[in-house]
Amino acid sequence: MRVCIGLPTRNEVQNIEAMVKRIRKACPGKDVIIFDEHSDDGTLDIAKNLKVPVVQRKYSGYGAGILSAIEYTYNHNYDVLAVLDCDQTYPPEDLPKLLEHMGSYDFVTGARDLRCIHPKLHRLPNMFHTGLANFLFGSRLRDINSGMWALRPSRFVGKLKSFDMTFTVELYTRAVKNSYRIKHVTVGYDKRVGDSKIRVKDGFNIAWRIISERLKP
Repeated sequence: MRVCIGLPTRNEVQNIEAMVKRIRKACPGKDVIIFDEHSDDGTLDIAKNLKVPVVQRKYSGYGAGILSAIEYTYNHNYDVLAVLDCDQTYPPEDLPKLLEHMGSYDFVTGARDLRCIHPKLHRLPNMFHTGLANFLFGSRLRDINSGMWALRPSRFVGKLKSFDMTFTVELYTRAVKNSYRIKHVTVGYDKRVGDSKIRVKDGFNIAWRIISERLKP
């Protein structure tokens, strides 16, 4: 099984070296590729020193980075794409737990224990978004905003369009609507290094995206 571990980045100079080294240690022999949004803070210099390939996304936005990763891995004949945020919140050491299920599933998600999310106020949007999706879609998703998961690129290529932070909603709901085989695996969640790129308005946009996805055929 040919696996690519993709890191979406935009100015992650504080995190990129630690993340790459942790991924390589946790997943020896797996390809690590950075899907970047024209970082200008030294991220790319570190990637070059670590000999990590960098693919520049075509458009701006978190979703654009993941779309680039899905398209790239599909075109380069990878069986599996695993993605995790580059801010050190999701532990790379949990990646093997996701990858071990990819022989039987189309989409394996890293579901956070909400008790690990601090401050407590930050748990509420995720509980609301996940609950709303499960109510509207009749699904049993555990963490619709998770930034750590693995999928088969062949199942998703050409089926996703979001460039922004609502991408995960589209990803999860399309998996549900297409009756893909989904597995939830509990993963850790650590303190963020650096500033969050999520804004308050993203929470409202995510809620609306869940509703609009339910209205689509």
